Amino acid sequence: MTMKTAVERFQQAIASTVVVLAMLATSAATIRLAWTFVRDLFSPPFGLLTVAELQELFGQFLIVLIGLELLETIENMVVEKRVHVELVLLVAMIALARKVIVLEVHDVAPAAMLSVAAVFVGLAAGYYTIGRIGNR
Repeated sequence: MTMKTAVERFQQAIASTVVVLAMLATSAATIRLAWTFVRDLFSPPFGLLTVAELQELFGQFLIVLIGLELLETIENMVVEKRVHVELVLLVAMIALARKVIVLEVHDVAPAAMLSVAAVFVGLAAGYYTIGRIGNR
């Protein structure tokens, strides 16, 4: 067996393990999201969700979305043997959006909020640039 074959088999084994773990984590996050939704919906006041409960639900929803996007990224890496930068940037933007949604704004320094905004603008600019280059 050549070194290249050994490395490819190793990469395949690691990728398969990561896919299974990501599937399990995404499944667990989905179950938690459903449980949280049902629990909050049937606790007083019945049928109404508070702003805090909605923030928690949307944060959990975005975790599920991040898991799905990561699975797609790993699948593309295994099948095409390359990483799609736009998918990585998209996952990073979703993760940052989740952080902003669950953030308690009154507990965060203005400089930190500006930093988050700068990171988001940078990710969006990178995503836009990669998209423009890919469409040529």
